[in-house]
Amino acid sequence: MKLSRRTTSAGMLSVAAVAAAVAVAGCGSSGAPSSALRSESMKTFRQAVEAKTAPTTASAVEADAAVASTEGNVQRVDLEIRTTEKLKGEEQPRYVPVGATAASLKSWTGNIVVKKGETVVLTIVNTDNGKVPLEPGYRRFDEVQGGTETVDGRPITSAPNSDIAHTFTDMGLGINAPIPSAPENGTDTIVLTFKPTQTGKFPWQCYDPCGSGSEGWGAAMDTHGWMQGTITVIS
Repeated sequence: MKLSRRTTSAGMLSVAAVAAAVAVAGCGSSGAPSSALRSESMKTFRQAVEAKTAPTTASAVEADAAVASTEGNVQRVDLEIRTTEKLKGEEQPRYVPVGATAASLKSWTGNIVVKKGETVVLTIVNTDNGKVPLEPGYRRFDEVQGGTETVDGRPITSAPNSDIAHTFTDMGLGINAPIPSAPENGTDTIVLTFKPTQTGKFPWQCYDPCGSGSEGWGAAMDTHGWMQGTITVIS
């Protein structure tokens, strides 16, 4: 029986190719947060995350980047939220490409590559039935922002805070998808549709305190390729 590590209620990213090294303009480097960031107080860490909205630039997409598959003018990205992956010996929630293997996840930093001006359909299969309500200062993340969202085919504009499991939030692109708790022994399928309008590299983050530590902002929440990463938008 699947159980979340939190309080419970009773292939890879759809890719046209995995970029070995795709030369593009408007992309930046990614990596785990520095040790200095990890040692900051929780308040300072949250402020640092909030500040990560401006795109960075570089000359190439990293080798671990995954490029969304394209059907006509629609780009498709498929992720799932797992709860059985271990970080520092403890099970933590993790955004991973659908069908990702242990070997492929060794280089996964959460970097997703899409094109400017084309519709992106981001599908997230959530297996986590844990519930962690958003903190008061983060309640705005229970609303859909920057696009449209469906949960198991049902359009939503927000999710009840008492039912929140995670969010997928990119403040630089202005998008937010609240992720409701999955049913026990089941899954929810969340589909966020949006269209990026600028190139660059934009950090995404879960804003629900679903990690370790007394306030839930450590471990997975502080590690690229777990509950944070980047969306690289190319021209």
